[in-house]
Amino acid sequence: MNWKLIDELHNDEKIHYGALIRFYNKDKAVTKCSNLPIEPCDYIISPIYANDDYFQLICLSQGEEGSIGGILKRQEYYVTGAEIKKMLVSDLYKILININPHISID
Repeated sequence: MNWKLIDELHNDEKIHYGALIRFYNKDKAVTKCSNLPIEPCDYIISPIYANDDYFQLICLSQGEEGSIGGILKRQEYYVTGAEIKKMLVSDLYKILININPHISID
């Protein structure tokens, strides 16, 4: 897969739903004390039924699967790199994105 830091996204880059976002925690001691996930968490950018204004981040990681991790303001059928960077900035996590994931179901 082709992962890159969200900091490397261009502000005008178009990211379509289906892109994957992975959160790696930077400080396990801090996250352990605050009940934040210790293991990497993967999310998929997904449309919201009957809502043309936002996409949602749906967790794919075991134990948290299906939970909503946030929403992103959409432009037509994509979200911009600037919107992703604005909404997903965190001092606790290193955040990666894969805009063209290969997904297979075994």
